Amino acid sequence: MANQFREQPGYLEGIHEYCHVCSLIMKKCIEYFPPKIIDMIQDISSTFASPQKASKLRKIMAGDSLTKEKVKGIKSYVKTLCSSFHDCIERIVELKDSIVIFLGQEASKKQNE
Repeated sequence: MANQFREQPGYLEGIHEYCHVCSLIMKKCIEYFPPKIIDMIQDISSTFASPQKASKLRKIMAGDSLTKEKVKGIKSYVKTLCSSFHDCIERIVELKDSIVIFLGQEASKKQNE
């Protein structure tokens, strides 16, 4: 199989850094994600980029003894860093319960205005 790759240029020729190859693969995979999901991830990430909202989320998490020790906050999603997509999704899933509480509080606050 290795000989086939050598005979057909373009497969493994010139790969010096496998992390770069993985990065390129991730970038291509992200292109196939539904735009609604990417928009939702960007919205959540940008919401908690605000220091006030991030602080409020941390206060909600402080009441949850399981996450208090291991979680700092939502990671930012940066389009040019393919690993940030994974990191952001992973953190959102990890903080799902606290985010739901936060969004519920924000919704009821808007209803009261």
